[in-house]
Amino acid sequence: MKSIYSLSKRVSLAIICTIILYIIFAIGSMTPVDAESARQMVEDFRELVAGINSASDIFLNNFAISLLMIIPVLGPIIGAWIVYNTGLIISSFASIEGINVILILILPVLTIYGILEFIGYGTMMSESILLIYAIRKKGLRHELKILPIIIVISAGVLGLAAVIEFSLITITQSLGI
Repeated sequence: MKSIYSLSKRVSLAIICTIILYIIFAIGSMTPVDAESARQMVEDFRELVAGINSASDIFLNNFAISLLMIIPVLGPIIGAWIVYNTGLIISSFASIEGINVILILILPVLTIYGILEFIGYGTMMSESILLIYAIRKKGLRHELKILPIIIVISAGVLGLAAVIEFSLITITQSLGI
């Protein structure tokens, strides 16, 4: 499968997209949220996570988000919006619980699952950009042959992240944290 993009260009773009997504997430986390909105966001978030009973639940949620990010033109916009709003939830949680936002931003990185999730998202978002360029350069047929490989790679990364994240959730719950 011959692509119009080299592997190094693909990896570089995926890294750039990953960094941009994390910056957007950090900006959302640093955005002040009024007390009432913060309480509502945290309540909605807790209701959402109450339905998470396995690593596959986490994976399916994250994989669905990543599939939205791969849509040409709209995907990066949708992805940025989702990541920013996730940051707002972090900001809300930090303000309500009195926890430093920086600690909450660093924790997923230190536990690896956050890095893996952002790599999975960044990979899919970069593919959205590559699809746009492929359409412009009349190389879409070749890019569509590579697309399933990118999706499988992203799914693998997000799957590993989900297993780590759910394991951490299970451990913290068993410790009563």
